[in-house]
Amino acid sequence: MAHVSILIIEDGTNVANANSFATSDEMEAYAALRGLTVPSGHDKLEYLLVKAADYLFSLEDDFKGSRTNTTQVMPFPRDYITVFDLDISGTIPDILKQAQCRIAYDAIANDLQATGAGRVIKKEGVGPLVVEYGDDGVSDPQVNLDAALTILKPLLKSSSTATGGGININASR
Repeated sequence: MAHVSILIIEDGTNVANANSFATSDEMEAYAALRGLTVPSGHDKLEYLLVKAADYLFSLEDDFKGSRTNTTQVMPFPRDYITVFDLDISGTIPDILKQAQCRIAYDAIANDLQATGAGRVIKKEGVGPLVVEYGDDGVSDPQVNLDAALTILKPLLKSSSTATGGGININASR
């Protein structure tokens, strides 16, 4: 029986119901070139790619430019976006696909959108005020996606908090 893909690839034309930028073949090639071990079988890779695309949505406010269409499903293609002084408006950049593949690889061992109570602090105080949390087995999970964020950096605003950029605030008196 032939494999039926769950992926609907956004190719820059605002594909209806798109859920990925990269194909499972592109993910296999990305991993092989870097010596990364990924699960065998297109279906497993496709689920990882969908999770990675979901994660990319969380970065949308950090991407340069704006969506090309108000009804598009995915955060790319974008208008008013330049990378290395080249206008890439309306395209799906290869570095976006590479980053999605890297995020999908990272999703093998990590929950990309894990949630926690954020109550890890054991003791913290200022003057007579003291806060003490912990020992409930709940943490504020952090996933290290530095490799993917490095790939994405040219697509991100310079003030992006995703790559440690600051937030510019104008203050006057």
